[in-house]
Amino acid sequence: MKPYLPLIFVLFAACQNVEKSTVNTAYEIRIDNNAPQIAYATLKLKKTETSERKLYLRGYEMGVLSQVSEVECHGNELIQDADLTWSIPAECRSVNWTISFATHETSAYQPSQQQSLFTQPDWWLISGPSSILRISDSGKNIQNMHFELPNNVSENHELRGVTEPPNYYNLGDFPHMAIGNGVISLNYIGDDLDSVLSIINPEDHLEAIEYLRSILGVTARTEERLNVNWFGAPHERHEASGAAGYDTILANYILPHDNPNRTDQLLTLMLVFHEQFHQLNSASQPIWISESLANYYALKALKEIYPEDSAAKSVWDRFINAERPIDISLLQIESEITNDNNRENYGLLYTQGASFWYELDEELQSNSFGKLNLDNYLPEIMTLDLQSDTQPWQTIKTLFTSLPPSKLNDIEEKYLND
Repeated sequence: MKPYLPLIFVLFAACQNVEKSTVNTAYEIRIDNNAPQIAYATLKLKKTETSERKLYLRGYEMGVLSQVSEVECHGNELIQDADLTWSIPAECRSVNWTISFATHETSAYQPSQQQSLFTQPDWWLISGPSSILRISDSGKNIQNMHFELPNNVSENHELRGVTEPPNYYNLGDFPHMAIGNGVISLNYIGDDLDSVLSIINPEDHLEAIEYLRSILGVTARTEERLNVNWFGAPHERHEASGAAGYDTILANYILPHDNPNRTDQLLTLMLVFHEQFHQLNSASQPIWISESLANYYALKALKEIYPEDSAAKSVWDRFINAERPIDISLLQIESEITNDNNRENYGLLYTQGASFWYELDEELQSNSFGKLNLDNYLPEIMTLDLQSDTQPWQTIKTLFTSLPPSKLNDIEEKYLND
């Protein structure tokens, strides 16, 4: 049997610090008793002097499939453009649409697809990227959302601005358990929490969050209430899937009847640490930097929490290998993803990309006789606006003044040059 490897990770990682703002639009989402697999959404609009505005689905550029249909204003269906946008007439004061939920099958739900989900008897997960239409000029504004659920249950939530990670909403009566350490409240939500807790220790998870926060320093987001949604996946699926949102991570775990071994279990936990790094990271970065750094620090967190665990070392060795042949550069992989929508080599960002940072980390430690490592530079790296930088690595490497240029050039030649 092939090893269980986390090949699919988060599709959206950019996040910014929270900025409070006034509410400028309001959402109402209703789910009826007689049709629990469909939600009816309304977005109220303010009067505008422009001729028209645009609605869009945030997940489109991330490859997330739409669960939106029947987009209407005053009973008239709006025309959908090829890029999942809709033009709103100037006189329109509210837009209606329906959300079609996926239904939960234990072997089928893949968090990386970021789909809204209905699971019996009365638990709904609504995914912002796949199901919530956004107004094109909403910017950083925080918008209020009101949910009407069956049996006269109502809930209120917030929709964060588009400069922040996406929102996922758990609604209704869902299985959950919370654990805290006085600083962070960690809430586990799952299709089978007993099974989750048999292989995942939430106290270890809390320790990893504290470690990652300490490494990121002042650049770490400080949200105090965090959720993890766990969905079982069979061992033979050969993938772990995850996504990170504003305060919620979606993740898979291996079903207990597949008898996951200790390495399988720690691979599952490392996936969550990877997503946790994304969630805590407030930097603007290109994909290759964002994904490779997240995986390297997920592995470092695993080593920090389980320093003497042979299974943790086995997980490390599956990803970090400085001797692995390099057939394609990290920059070329990013070009394939962003320019050609080709994700064939995406998984190399987690192995080859993590090995890149490992080699740099080792050089920093060796050159400083153990006094410095990558951790010392990470907070400053996180302050850089690398997303808009035409040569982000050239900007980053100016920070490493203690390293001989020849060492930096060797690493650059190996991993970044074709």
